[in-house]
Amino acid sequence: MWPGHGESRILFLVLLLSWGCGAERECRHPDGELGSCCSSDADCSGQLQCLQQFPGGMCSLTCEEAGSCPPAAACIRVESQSQGSLGRVCLPRCGDGYPSCPEGLSCTTTSVAGLEVCFP
Repeated sequence: MWPGHGESRILFLVLLLSWGCGAERECRHPDGELGSCCSSDADCSGQLQCLQQFPGGMCSLTCEEAGSCPPAAACIRVESQSQGSLGRVCLPRCGDGYPSCPEGLSCTTTSVAGLEVCFP
């Protein structure tokens, strides 16, 4: 459980991706934080891992249970039209009251009212 993370339940949502085989996220300024681009785990801070199933790699975590994501992040199940299920991952929240998305990500609306996440 992440310190200071008081949510008693985790939201599992589905984002459907439609990127093509050649679509890559350009990684100009990796900072190792949640949502940052990466090419290996060494590019990511703390417990974060470089998830290569996303274009350009993304520092994140897989998640399965309440409290498994850092504060200001949501656990989202991601599906790709071309690759099938990419699993459940922690994605940075965005929108009112949250910081801007990391470079190369866009603030994306989910199926839950008021919940937006940063996504390639």
